[in-house]
Amino acid sequence: MADPNENTNLAFDPTHVTHIRPERKAEVGVINALVMQAFADLPDGDGHQSFVVEKLRNDGDLTFSFVSINEGRPVGHIAVFPVEVTAEDGKTKIDGVYALGPVAVLPDLQSAGHGSALVNHAIGALHGLGAKGVVVYGDVDFFARFGFSKAETLVYPGHDADAFQALSLDGEKLPQGTVRFPAAYEGE
Repeated sequence: MADPNENTNLAFDPTHVTHIRPERKAEVGVINALVMQAFADLPDGDGHQSFVVEKLRNDGDLTFSFVSINEGRPVGHIAVFPVEVTAEDGKTKIDGVYALGPVAVLPDLQSAGHGSALVNHAIGALHGLGAKGVVVYGDVDFFARFGFSKAETLVYPGHDADAFQALSLDGEKLPQGTVRFPAAYEGE
């Protein structure tokens, strides 16, 4: 007998995130295509985001590479990698700061929660590592939803300071310093 409290009007939601997991080696081509498609209609969607992820992977710079799965296939991706932070003295390196991005979701599934789920998952994984903090460069409104705010103590030279945001993960104020992303992210 059916449960009278059960909502039987629920239809299968094809946009639903079924789970998030690490990428698999066999999915690299799918992920590259996914990232390219996700940014294709944006003003800076020239395909470089896909090449950034591929180069980060090839250079061994990815700490995490997660995919959002829907109907058994990757439909979203997030890259997580360490950044170099040099203290104000110009010599001391500060460990434990990472970056997220790009966050990519297939166009027909954008605004369905995949990007948010990926960001939350990545932040959780960084908490598990004992990371001090995480930085992002990009969509200010999107990342503000997760607690990111303008990076007051960190500087990303040569880039729009308003688009550079940070989030402390250990409850402490992030250290003062200059951030350098890996060569792959910078297009080197």
